[in-house]
Amino acid sequence: MEPVLVTVQLKKHYGPIQAVNGLDLAVQKGSVYGILGPNGSGKTTTLGMLLGITNPTSGSFSWFGKGQIDDNRKRIGSLLEQPNFYPYLTGEQNLKVVALIKGVDEKEIDGVLSAVNLLDRKKSQARTYSLGMRQRLALASALLGNPDVLLLDEPTNGLDPQGIAEVRDFIRNQSAQGRTIILASHILDEVEKVCTHVSVIKKGNLLAQGTVNDLLKGEDQVEIAGDNLAALAEQLVNYPGIKRTELLSGNILLHVEEGFNPAALNKYFSDKQIHLSHLVARKKRLEEQFLELTAE
Repeated sequence: MEPVLVTVQLKKHYGPIQAVNGLDLAVQKGSVYGILGPNGSGKTTTLGMLLGITNPTSGSFSWFGKGQIDDNRKRIGSLLEQPNFYPYLTGEQNLKVVALIKGVDEKEIDGVLSAVNLLDRKKSQARTYSLGMRQRLALASALLGNPDVLLLDEPTNGLDPQGIAEVRDFIRNQSAQGRTIILASHILDEVEKVCTHVSVIKKGNLLAQGTVNDLLKGEDQVEIAGDNLAALAEQLVNYPGIKRTELLSGNILLHVEEGFNPAALNKYFSDKQIHLSHLVARKKRLEEQFLELTAE
């Protein structure tokens, strides 16, 4: 399957500042692709280049296998920075302005408002909208023109838990309809919950790229605890399948090979008359991977 987006050594420099430094990305059709990085890592600059807002210093990108032609942007809906609307116009009137700019039929407005659960407030002035509602209005604006791709920059930034959940549901619904979504965020938990693929960037450099599952693959962990942690650790020295151990506050964290059997470990201790008070198998979270990748 041909990727929706490919970048080749994409760079953006501002004098000595390398905002984006040689990004090679490939976004497959139908994926929810997260560009993950701390603030100042080059995420917004990257999206700005992809939308034609700013020109690359060097390198290239191609949408839909058609290069950088202007017609590509008609197939992309975007949300960059904080949404701004005319406060004394209603939600519907604001979208009419957007539809006029995009050259889109106003008949689409009710449909996109329904998609973000704002249809019942379309006659309300935008100044009466909460931050979460303004964000949803911005998402409705991005949907005008029935784009193939949604490109979202920090879509949950500043929202309360309810607003975050609403944006998360929106992303999942749009993905289920076959849209490709490119999501830039520094919120690790949200990327882990909604994305199928992720790239990690720092200071404009690509550190890792792949499916969320691939980045987590092989990072199985087991937490154990008992009355005497030192004694537990001593018994683990030659136990097969354990790559390394960490003595934490109140428990021991085992970094184990894929396929490690926690039940066999429990029996191993039981046979030695050592009883564990805590045994939990888990995958290393994307947050831990991210912190390791971006550590100085």
